[in-house]
Amino acid sequence: MSRSYFSSSTGRPDLSIVASIARLSHKYQIEILLQSATNLLERTFPIEFENWIENQGFKRAPLLFNPIQAIEAVNLIHLLGRTDMLPMAIYQCSLLDGAPIVRGTRRVDGTLERLAPEDMERCIRAWKYCLACPQIFLDELFAPSETCERPHKCGPIFRDAAHARLRREGSGLLRGDPLCYIESDNLPRVGSLCPSRVTHRGRGRLLELQQQAWDLFMQTLSV
Repeated sequence: MSRSYFSSSTGRPDLSIVASIARLSHKYQIEILLQSATNLLERTFPIEFENWIENQGFKRAPLLFNPIQAIEAVNLIHLLGRTDMLPMAIYQCSLLDGAPIVRGTRRVDGTLERLAPEDMERCIRAWKYCLACPQIFLDELFAPSETCERPHKCGPIFRDAAHARLRREGSGLLRGDPLCYIESDNLPRVGSLCPSRVTHRGRGRLLELQQQAWDLFMQTLSV
């Protein structure tokens, strides 16, 4: 149903258009339009980790949007009373530069969108955790196993090699985006550096770490 009301040439309507329709349909109680807009928002800012992975983060989300529009999304979610969608919208806000968080940003119609103080606090909490995540993830993903003959030497070598590889590939993980989608083939393979040929812990461990981060965001960023 949602695509019939919000179709676009790319198949992914812009968040600003859907948000405008959602605000109007909410104000004038046009339920069929409001439900269609809400369905798109639900799938873009999911509450289940499996849906996030299926969307590859925001890459394949049904709504196309500039990251700075996450501020507008946060306020729209509050307006609609659907604060269950708030954590991932706040998470996207936490990845922005500081200026929009403090000063706000303007919608396409010129209206200023700013985060409420409570949402700014949530954003700061998420940002502080995101800053710590790259080292936590590298330590967990590329720590030598118990079979390694020289863990004290291999550990730093593994982490440095993984960091260099991820940096070359422009991985969002190193930019403080712990929930970024990483294909299995893009995970650095550093096992050959170890005499014991210890390999990294793979995508399974990455998903476990991301699930833990997801659960934390869902718990701490909810209303």
